[in-house]
Amino acid sequence: MINPDQRSMLVDALTPPPEYTFENGVVTTFSLDLVTLLSVPLNLCWLANPNARVAEFDPLATLEGMRRTASKLTVFCQPGRLQLPRVVSPLFVLLEDMVYEAVAPHGGAFHPKVWLLKFTSNVVGRPAALRLLVLSRNLTDDASWDLSLRLEGQVSKKRHSSNKPLVSFINALSGLSSRKLPAIRSGALQSLASDVHEAEWELPGAFESLNFHALGLGKKTAMWIPRPSPAERWDELGIISPFVTGPAIEALANSTYSSTFLVSRPEEFDLLPEKNSAYFGNDLVLNDQVDSAEDIDELPGRQQGLHAKLFVGRKAWNTHVFIGSANATTAALLAGQNVEFIVELIGRYSRVGKPSTWISEVGIGDVLSSYQRSPIAESTETLQARVCLEELRQIISSSVLHLNCVQHEDGWDLWLAGADKIDFGQIEVSCWPISISQAKAILLPAAGRLPLIKIGHFALEDLTSFLAFNLKFDDQQQSFVLNLMMHDAPLNRDVEVLRAALKKPGGFIRYLLLLLGDWDPGARISDGDGSGAQWKIVQDAGGVPLFEMMARAFARDPGRLALIADLMQHLRNELTTDGMSAIPNDFEMIWQPFEQALAHKEKRKK
Repeated sequence: MINPDQRSMLVDALTPPPEYTFENGVVTTFSLDLVTLLSVPLNLCWLANPNARVAEFDPLATLEGMRRTASKLTVFCQPGRLQLPRVVSPLFVLLEDMVYEAVAPHGGAFHPKVWLLKFTSNVVGRPAALRLLVLSRNLTDDASWDLSLRLEGQVSKKRHSSNKPLVSFINALSGLSSRKLPAIRSGALQSLASDVHEAEWELPGAFESLNFHALGLGKKTAMWIPRPSPAERWDELGIISPFVTGPAIEALANSTYSSTFLVSRPEEFDLLPEKNSAYFGNDLVLNDQVDSAEDIDELPGRQQGLHAKLFVGRKAWNTHVFIGSANATTAALLAGQNVEFIVELIGRYSRVGKPSTWISEVGIGDVLSSYQRSPIAESTETLQARVCLEELRQIISSSVLHLNCVQHEDGWDLWLAGADKIDFGQIEVSCWPISISQAKAILLPAAGRLPLIKIGHFALEDLTSFLAFNLKFDDQQQSFVLNLMMHDAPLNRDVEVLRAALKKPGGFIRYLLLLLGDWDPGARISDGDGSGAQWKIVQDAGGVPLFEMMARAFARDPGRLALIADLMQHLRNELTTDGMSAIPNDFEMIWQPFEQALAHKEKRKK
């Protein structure tokens, strides 16, 4: 059973189990917010240490989290559903190789919201741990009401046939990507799929069994309606779905003897013919108190209100709860066009409740109200404008676009290729790299476009494969981001971001303290010029010498100094675009004894 007062935080789900370390993982989402994604590697990296104290969005901490985990996590989303970031940050370049747009094989939406994370034990002989999150929520900062299911598992030595749909889902992801995955990422996905085949899951609450359902991945489209078995009808059925269509609601009503409830958005009910809503006599919406979000900034593309998806049916003694990404719509259920993922939990209704329990006082009944048809409808012109914008978004997202980089002495030119084949009609289209402000966007000509369109002239750290688009028609606008293939790009853009961050006052020392595991976000760091005074972190009554901290790390945890050695190699070999090093002058002298000691220790191992 669910209680609206019980909330789960994504940060909790990302915390590795005690004495475990994050190894690799995959995330699928329909829409994606890059600012939210930046926090994920940071949490996976630092929350393994329960004593770590890291600022919520410190650029250096985020940078280090990215360096440690970016190659271990792969994210798939729907093309054209990368949201426009609410801030401009050079750190977005670190996400380029992590994000892949996935195309549904049958022309629908790539819509699953699944997280699969693998953690390896720090104790020899202990099996790896798996964590599966099946959500209705996208990887965004939406202020919406969602549902989440978290399953903990271990990799056993036996394959379980019940895991096959999840295995097939993970194995299919590489083939759905519009860009080819590097071998290391596709290999990691294959390894995860192999582990999942042998997973043993801990069932939540009083549920006794589970089934996985992966939709939209077969060679042919197939209708899917939640049922107790293919030939049976439910004794009673309840539905929570933010988006609905008449044919899907009718099919669901025909799958049950008793339609208990339908919870959706008021505007979705308004679009249904009145006869359709009559199939579920108890039509409910979130009440005004919980559906309003006065303290939340309304940003373009951000969801509010109901976004949870649930089908709960009872057959005889058992209740079946279906949680996942599928709405009660034609595309998701009847046409089989969307890629969706759902988990079915089964338990005795005497222990897990009936469908009616969900809308009672012990469920979410207190936040629901009866639906009343709205007398106010959007104008036909507004609806048509939105349809035109959405159609062009899909056309641009599915087109073969790419970026070309051309180097000059004072920076880089960025060119867009492939836009000349797209008919914009009467819609105004502008674009810009997300590393710069939208105020610097260029307006793409409506006609007579050349095969190559110059986006602008940029510094190395501003080059990115993330290109934002804004579509405007009448008084309606729509913005989105695409992660495009970029040709002839410099190989050291991520290192240039590191260099720029470390050259800021105090940045180099704070980064060293992150690597040493001794950083305190409340500490004040000198802005010195490389003199000896800069090598102390000023904290309350006194300072802690950096040399002593490194000596302590060498004695207790030499692996932390290996991280500094890797940093020094990057700074010495690659950060030379302006002839200046990000390494403060006096640190080389402090570092040399440790470098020699590490080399000596490695030599002795051999």
